[in-house]
Amino acid sequence: MKKLSVLCVIIVLAVSTNAQTQNDGEIRGAVTDSTGRGLLGAHIDLLYRSGATSRFGTVTDVDGRYAITTLRPGYYSVQYTYKSYGTIIVSHVIVNSDNTTALEVMLHPADGKEIEVVEYVKPLLNFQGVKIK
Repeated sequence: MKKLSVLCVIIVLAVSTNAQTQNDGEIRGAVTDSTGRGLLGAHIDLLYRSGATSRFGTVTDVDGRYAITTLRPGYYSVQYTYKSYGTIIVSHVIVNSDNTTALEVMLHPADGKEIEVVEYVKPLLNFQGVKIK
């Protein structure tokens, strides 16, 4: 009986350790206007395949920055909206485990049109954290 108890404890520990190694990713970025000024209170929502808003989303801070964390790895569509500005939808955003996907968007004053980015391609070079002397 003691051996069975020890075996159960080992199995539980192995399963919990495996669950911890598969970490979530995140999407971070900024929403600005055409002058480069951050937009406070812009809405960022993840969309289901049907186009309906999911439970994941956030609003920008005073500098227009945002973060959506604890996302399962996969493809997402991200919708950006701000009062009296147009809506932008960025499709096929890739979120990888233990990674941050940077996504910055510029919104323009509304003219009654919705802009949809059909595919987001991650830049080939990443200059975040690079210091130029």
